[in-house]
Amino acid sequence: MIRKIQLLLFIFIIAAAGVTISCQIFFQFNLRQGFLDQINKEQEDLLGKLLVHAYELKSNGSSWDFIKKPPTDWPHSLQYVLPVWEIESRLILLDADRNLILGGNYSPDDHQKMTPLVKGSETLGYFHLRRKVEIADSANRTYFTRQKYGALILSGPVLLVCVILSMFAARRLLRPIHALACGIKLLAEGDYSARIPVSSLDELGQLSNDFNSLALLLESNEKNRQQLVADIAHDLRTPLMILQGEIKALKDGVRPVTTEAMDSLNEEVSHLRQMVDDLYQLSQYDISALHYDKEEVDPIKMLQRITDKVRPQFAAKGVTLTLTCPPPTASMLADRKRLHQLFSNLFDNSLKYTDPGGRLEVIAEYRQGAVVIQFQDSAPSVPDQDLPLIFDRQYRVKNSRNRSSNGSGLGLAICRCIVQAHEGTIEADKSILGGLAITITLPVV
Repeated sequence: MIRKIQLLLFIFIIAAAGVTISCQIFFQFNLRQGFLDQINKEQEDLLGKLLVHAYELKSNGSSWDFIKKPPTDWPHSLQYVLPVWEIESRLILLDADRNLILGGNYSPDDHQKMTPLVKGSETLGYFHLRRKVEIADSANRTYFTRQKYGALILSGPVLLVCVILSMFAARRLLRPIHALACGIKLLAEGDYSARIPVSSLDELGQLSNDFNSLALLLESNEKNRQQLVADIAHDLRTPLMILQGEIKALKDGVRPVTTEAMDSLNEEVSHLRQMVDDLYQLSQYDISALHYDKEEVDPIKMLQRITDKVRPQFAAKGVTLTLTCPPPTASMLADRKRLHQLFSNLFDNSLKYTDPGGRLEVIAEYRQGAVVIQFQDSAPSVPDQDLPLIFDRQYRVKNSRNRSSNGSGLGLAICRCIVQAHEGTIEADKSILGGLAITITLPVV
């Protein structure tokens, strides 16, 4: 990319030089032609006046016979305007009846260019002064030469300015591009701390700003990924250590092999399996590999069934569960299994993180082509600054409201993926009961 820009700028310099040289050649040509036109015009005007004056002076206004004498006998004024050696080659003179008096190689083309010699209302004759093709006069030649070299001298600084401006533009343009290239290389090598300076507000400046935002996001994601791996390793290590300890105790005969011991081992294995299943599901959501078999589902009926199913679990913990919802009147296109998982995860989240003696209120209502379902539980809650991050898997793993529940901390992240797959929204806020409020909006037909 940088080499292409350098090549384009080099071509621009060459083009600027070519245009400057072309303009100089064109200017020199026009200057010469214009200067000759001016000299010929001045000579022709002056010669016409002097021929009329000489006609009156030499012939008393009767004939052009005096002009047939050698040019050395002409008035000095005529000789000054038209040197003797130019008379035969340039001057053509006709009398009033258009009879040739002076001039060789007279042609029809010259006839069309004849200029009348007039005194008062009388036409004395006609004349034509052929165009001079060279600047013979030394004074005129000196003046023309000065103008020509002046223009040549001027083109040098113009070309130099073009080169300097091109180099300046190249450096100004290539500096941020080079910085971007170096920054992208660092990102590709895994250095997400790379930043590039933003030195302008143009498109390149905006691109640099976007690069810094991307680098910051990648750096944050990398830190979250590392934290996620560390937290998952910690969460997996705890049940594994318990399993290892209990198995060792059973093997050494410290603890007898009883049904209670087997149930304890099975509980830890179930916990490990749940964590692995949650991680697998999240990985499937990330690569969009989950398949959804959507059909018409009544979300209110499903919510009622799941509420009745989990009510005994809440009662066993001493948490009051209430459901307020309208009669089922609308359905939605949904994957029945995933929708069931969504509601189950939300109930499970409240059951794990609500203190005994608390309560959970589930409120559902229809609003303009959607069903809105809200889960409000009692203390403990989540700090205000952490609410926007509550559905982030990295956040939930390391900042659960209560780690004693042995949850994987990925339930709400899975809920968000399911809601998004059904074109809905999910939000978290403070609950009026002192805990957490989760609001789900799903489209219905």
